[in-house]
Amino acid sequence: MGQPGHDAASLSDTVPDIEDELLAVAPSAAGRTLTHRRTHLVSANWKLAVENYNECYHCPNVHKSFTKGVVSPREYRITGRGQTIRHSAEAPASTGYALAEGGQPYESFFVFPVSSIQCYPGEVLNTFRWVPLAVDRTLLIREWWFDGDTPTAEQDEIIDLDWRTTVSEDFSILDSVQRGLRSRGYVPGPLIERPDGVATVHSEDAVPHLHDLVRAALGR
Repeated sequence: MGQPGHDAASLSDTVPDIEDELLAVAPSAAGRTLTHRRTHLVSANWKLAVENYNECYHCPNVHKSFTKGVVSPREYRITGRGQTIRHSAEAPASTGYALAEGGQPYESFFVFPVSSIQCYPGEVLNTFRWVPLAVDRTLLIREWWFDGDTPTAEQDEIIDLDWRTTVSEDFSILDSVQRGLRSRGYVPGPLIERPDGVATVHSEDAVPHLHDLVRAALGR
């Protein structure tokens, strides 16, 4: 899977270790097929959208089903490395997901600039793509990858719950922040960072890493 664009490099060239890392978490990933896709036009810039994705400072307050039923906020970590930003978390004490044997309960691999691969507990595989359309418009593409072309009733429930909660909960935030950025009252503030550079739900360390990638892509 390559990044959008005619001259885009493949993931194996951009992030050579990502296949091994993904298969270590979800051994069945290679046999998955695209089962379902949903899209949404986000009223925000693509950079704002991927910044929001790569910090979980807002997660405990905004994504309650995610932080109570999928991951333990205390264990959530976000680490920038090269072209990727990796999210990892242990499961909470009580979860509705069946954990994949021998694998992390939750892993996410954001690949700069506009793609992410997520592995939820039980090897539920999802992908995100953010397609820039205008300075304040981004097409979000959310895809779910299972064993067949048509989702089962249980998979339909997973898809619908994911879309109604964690995915859709970000839409109003992005719209609001984009409006704020357009206002004359906007003043940039400091980011909350940890000495070790590894982000938690109480810090924003992955955002500076993303900014470095943007500056490098622009030749600055």
